[in-house]
Amino acid sequence: MVRTRLVAGALAAGALLLPAGASGSGLDGSFGSSGRTEVALNSGWNAGAGVDAFRLADDRIVTAGLEDGYGLAVTRHTPSGQLDTSFDGDGIATIPLNGVEGIDLNLSPQLGGVVVDSAGSIYTVLTVATQAYVVKLTPGGAPDTTFGGGDGVRPLGNASGDYRNAAGGVRLNATGTRLLVATGEGESLRLWGISPISGDLDLSFGSGSGVRNLIPTGDSSPVAAGDLVVSPVNGEITVVGTLFTPEPRQFVARFDASGTALGSFGSGGVARPWDGASAQVSTGSDVFVTADGKPTVVGSADANESLAIARLNPDGSRDGTFSNGGLLTDFLPGSYSMRGYDGVNVQGDGGIVAAGSRFLDNFNAAEVRVRRYSASGAPDATLDVRIGDLFGAGALTPQVGPGRYVVPAFTYSSPHRLVLLGIPASLPEPPPPPPPPP
Repeated sequence: MVRTRLVAGALAAGALLLPAGASGSGLDGSFGSSGRTEVALNSGWNAGAGVDAFRLADDRIVTAGLEDGYGLAVTRHTPSGQLDTSFDGDGIATIPLNGVEGIDLNLSPQLGGVVVDSAGSIYTVLTVATQAYVVKLTPGGAPDTTFGGGDGVRPLGNASGDYRNAAGGVRLNATGTRLLVATGEGESLRLWGISPISGDLDLSFGSGSGVRNLIPTGDSSPVAAGDLVVSPVNGEITVVGTLFTPEPRQFVARFDASGTALGSFGSGGVARPWDGASAQVSTGSDVFVTADGKPTVVGSADANESLAIARLNPDGSRDGTFSNGGLLTDFLPGSYSMRGYDGVNVQGDGGIVAAGSRFLDNFNAAEVRVRRYSASGAPDATLDVRIGDLFGAGALTPQVGPGRYVVPAFTYSSPHRLVLLGIPASLPEPPPPPPPPP
């Protein structure tokens, strides 16, 4: 359904605000207009629902979020940040969702993530109230009527009313033949294997059920799933998430390609890297796994006043060569509340680039931060970008084009606009691991 949208490619007056001490914008001026691209929608973006971004093989960028009170909003951009007008005519597709499969967008919707297959089909996952949904769009941006119930939407529930909550990431398996979705339900982490063609459960996954349940702790702590990644070498799946009782804390889970928890990782396939640490890490948002199997996990800590990074060994133990025994917290003075780091990448020398956002001045201001740390965890001044009047940084894409990252966020002022930031990378990322043998 085509609707009139507003697109702002240039900087809005006053939109770029730098905090005291920052030198220059730190943005890649060859991206968008002066390092950023803005997209506005009729009803505004639902900034509280979040945003995600995915880099295509040809370096184009797809973002997904929600238009306030209306439905799914997806954009596609060229590697330089301009809207790709070959996508739905203007680079923006908005899909009405209210009433579809019982969706009510007045019930605090949350976007889990977005992924694009090799044919260009787009998959997003979102939560509305306590139910998670997978939405599939065609490469042109229309609902794929061959998926789900003929409307492109697949609820993750069953006839017994077994509802899901806290949808996390969505990815394709190493061969592109299975859609993987992480959700939380009560005290269980659920990993779903779904046919990317029909939306049906893939019964070859999860011991014949299409779903793998894992309880990350011995108590009855509620679980929220964060992002997940898939190894292109052996298909192993790594999921990060948050446990909520007796206090919020981060966990990392690892499964083989068939959905079986790996007993060689942590305890029963689960590592809780911050257990016993002095810092209280309250979220697990994103994870990056290097070719040697080491997960780097980001989130927030210390009552949401610090940024948090953990680096683990392939067996789930802390990597003692990184920072303080594998753990790093970065306190930012003046924070009122921290969303924390929501995106992470690891560069060729082992250095870590993380993106996140925080609120300031009793929620009257906000900023996005992208910062680099060395392989040992030391802050690196060559990449430390802070952009004011933005919040909700939802991802950090792998490097796009000639050495830049792309970070999606929202303007802090209403109606919210989507903003893509082009961040210059100081070092190349490691080469991708070899593909699995045929």
